[in-house]
Amino acid sequence: MSRQFTSIVSLALLSAACWAFPTLVSAQGNGHDRPFSGHASGSIVGQIPPNGLSLSYTGLATHLGQFSRNETLFVNGDGSVTGQLVFFAANGDELRALISGQFTSANSVIGQYQFAGGTGRFASATGHAGFSAVTADGIHVDVVFEGRIRY
Repeated sequence: MSRQFTSIVSLALLSAACWAFPTLVSAQGNGHDRPFSGHASGSIVGQIPPNGLSLSYTGLATHLGQFSRNETLFVNGDGSVTGQLVFFAANGDELRALISGQFTSANSVIGQYQFAGGTGRFASATGHAGFSAVTADGIHVDVVFEGRIRY
């Protein structure tokens, strides 16, 4: 091969790499949109006056494995709920979410989790999941959730 041909090929490969590299970096930074679902059981472990509750759960979810979860929930006079939660994944990574929902009966709540970052692989997590929570006794709670997460 001639020296000129080798230089042209090298320049072409370098140029292609320069164009591809930002695309690869941005794709990695944006993460991938993935299905997210799971279930948990827990209980109220404390009260936050005047209308707040502290809850603790354990469960199983995609992308988390076996997890524990702490939740702070505020029950409003109109039956709506707001709050925040932190999932603690099997490997120690944290996934944070904001909660909004509504009581549909005296013992049932439906709503949304809005993912808002975390630690480890969830540091820039976004997405949402619908949830349904039920309590038979006002203390113990079972919840199922399903949605999409990007990390």
